[in-house]
Amino acid sequence: MVSCSKSEKLTFDTIRVKQKVLLFPDKEDTIPYADIDFKLVYPKTFEGNKEHLKKLQQIFVVNFLNKEYKNNLPQEAINTYIQKYTKKYRKENAEIYDESLGYMFAHTLTIKDSIVFFNKSVLSFSQDFYEYTGGAHGIHGTYLKSIDLKTLKEIKLADIFKQEKLQQLTNRIRAKLLKMMEEGGGDKSYFFDFEKIENTDNFFITDKGIKFIYNVYEIASYAAGMFEVEIPYNEIEDLLREDFKQRYIAYEYEKVKTTVSLDTSIVEKYIDYAEGKDLQAIYDCSYFTDNLKKAYKEFMQPYEKEGNGLNLDFDPLLCCCGTEGVKVKAIKGDYVLYEGLKDQNLYLNARLVIENDKTLIDGLGMINMPMLKGTLKEELWREVWVCNMNFEEEDASDMRNVIDDARNGYLRVWGEYPTCGCACSSTVGAYKDHYGFYTFLKEYTESCSYMTDIRSNRLLSEVLPEDFGMQTFIPSVDKLPQTDIALFTLNVTIPRKGTDTKVSLKMLPLGLLAPSATPLVYYSEQNEQSKMQVYEVIQQLAKDGKNNDLLNKLLHKNIVDLSVEEQAVITKLRKDTSYGEISVEDLQYHIEKVKLAYTYYSQIEYDSVLLGWDRQKARFFIKEKYDAEQRMSFVEFLQKSKYWIPSC
Repeated sequence: MVSCSKSEKLTFDTIRVKQKVLLFPDKEDTIPYADIDFKLVYPKTFEGNKEHLKKLQQIFVVNFLNKEYKNNLPQEAINTYIQKYTKKYRKENAEIYDESLGYMFAHTLTIKDSIVFFNKSVLSFSQDFYEYTGGAHGIHGTYLKSIDLKTLKEIKLADIFKQEKLQQLTNRIRAKLLKMMEEGGGDKSYFFDFEKIENTDNFFITDKGIKFIYNVYEIASYAAGMFEVEIPYNEIEDLLREDFKQRYIAYEYEKVKTTVSLDTSIVEKYIDYAEGKDLQAIYDCSYFTDNLKKAYKEFMQPYEKEGNGLNLDFDPLLCCCGTEGVKVKAIKGDYVLYEGLKDQNLYLNARLVIENDKTLIDGLGMINMPMLKGTLKEELWREVWVCNMNFEEEDASDMRNVIDDARNGYLRVWGEYPTCGCACSSTVGAYKDHYGFYTFLKEYTESCSYMTDIRSNRLLSEVLPEDFGMQTFIPSVDKLPQTDIALFTLNVTIPRKGTDTKVSLKMLPLGLLAPSATPLVYYSEQNEQSKMQVYEVIQQLAKDGKNNDLLNKLLHKNIVDLSVEEQAVITKLRKDTSYGEISVEDLQYHIEKVKLAYTYYSQIEYDSVLLGWDRQKARFFIKEKYDAEQRMSFVEFLQKSKYWIPSC
């Protein structure tokens, strides 16, 4: 796949390769295999000068792969590398393969680069790398570079900082690293040797400042993760060489110094605007970024009824202070904490951004906000209120179970409440980023309505790994038929300690029939389309092992070929259901739906994945994938699957 982006003199192309390398290419079994995912962004044109372009492309190819490929064109280098990787993978693993340790041979190699910043003098880019070759976990890292577009050489620290000021740079980096560690609950002892941390060559420059990255194992353990230090120019102005300021960032440096300040009154303006407005007016609010509008719609979707009525007893945007007004209490970067004008114990958090020299709201209240509004314990309890409210009555309080481990950012509430045995469960975990803000991940289930709800206080698309979705579990999903109902949701195992989070694919009950344009959903429950009786017939047909031919004929609509005995079986089952007679056409239609579900089920390559938490990026990444168990036959699938049965 190739795409293109342009500047006046410099344009880029992207080569994207996703490929599975089978360990045993001559066998029918496609497991195990090595999963290759490459995204190489490279210069396509540069100043109309072919020699300069060739040298610049060489820099990108060598950075992406290694010096062995410096004389290859980008596509040629990728192809040659994959050929050699394939040969090596098979040579080193085929003879020692042990089926009982199959996961150890399911290797992964992911390399993706991206352009971060460029102007007429400098080009900065980054590369994300992940490799798993067996063992407890893979190794990942992010590597940064800035290139002088005049000399076509890599920019070094000596090109940026005065020689006599390098130790001061070291001290400032150490101070930021220590602050990050302390905000995460650690101290100096968590580093290998804090006093020996030096400046790193892993950096790039942008129009705002300089970013340094210390990858895993460089200054601390694997569990501590990657450390990302970004220093604005105004914090290191006294350390910079004058020729660096003039040559590389003269225009951008002045722009940073005169940047537009945040208009914190934007939240007060929104409060005035929101009073008396319906839901659609809030969706269309001009004070919001598109990002916040999307997050708000996602949050409100389960609560919407006909028209603008809401099955929600609080405003998730102004949940604390209502419309009585606020004033600024504190500002931390883009985050602003407001307190109520009348009650100073009421707080409201917002994230403000500047787009086209205009301040907009990018997060507010409970929506799209990784920031605490109260203590961590208070916030955890706020996240489980839907389940917890079922036990507020005196006669139900003893039926509630609680694991409250706020110290480790974990809370679980579950139990059966006195309405025909219905049960709910709500588990929430808090994941801290390097700014000290929390992202919450919550799983809520309710038995009577078959509800599953996976949520965050931020957009899930920004919290889950990049490109996470059905393709994570079924890489070939693009080749499968389209569906108009949801087939799967997730089972999230939120850890009581640590941040490694296991996410498993869970098939929805057959007959639930939740409308959806995608097979994987994060929210589902029974609805007016859910059916029991026709699926009761399908299940009964499958349980009797004599009906395999009959099922096959119904699936292929061969009604005219039914024998007298087969017609009698259908007639009896149709009339014996709990809800009266059903038509043969209805039966055929829903067998097709079940077959579609089985088609997806049979293509699952991974049942679950283990997600790691990247504190610097404040999002998850995939640490490990677990191979799916052996698939059942279609008849077994019909016999053993869970079916929707209405409750209450």
